[in-house]
Amino acid sequence: MRKKQGRKKRTVRPSEDAKDRGDVLKRISRSFTYAMQGIYYGFRSKKNIAITLFVAVLLGFLLAWLNVSKIKFTIIIGAWLLVAAAEIINTAFEKLVDTIHPGYSEGVGRAKDMMAGAVFLAIIAATIISVLMISDNIFDRVIGFFMARGA
Repeated sequence: MRKKQGRKKRTVRPSEDAKDRGDVLKRISRSFTYAMQGIYYGFRSKKNIAITLFVAVLLGFLLAWLNVSKIKFTIIIGAWLLVAAAEIINTAFEKLVDTIHPGYSEGVGRAKDMMAGAVFLAIIAATIISVLMISDNIFDRVIGFFMARGA
């Protein structure tokens, strides 16, 4: 009968371990750089992405002025960042389809329309989320303004 052999422990020298971590950090850094380049390209090439990010920044200031809770702030800004992500995905899809199929095709046109429709649904959802979550804060500010004037 053969004796079952256990797994051998792998011994790693400290220098190899540090090298592995360095490689991981390099890969993460490279991935981050590529992601930022993609966002920058989308921001530069598509006006809608820039508008969406601008809305998110303005909304951030409005939310701070309205003194909304951290959870509401996070949900609202997150919803608008998802809209920006949908815009970037739409742009990437359009670039890919235009590269693969440069000529006109009814099927390609419909696919692009569906992607645009998905972005539109994301905008509607983010708008509804935003309005519902800050309506109380806006109401409190308006009432507070008029109460201070009348008192």
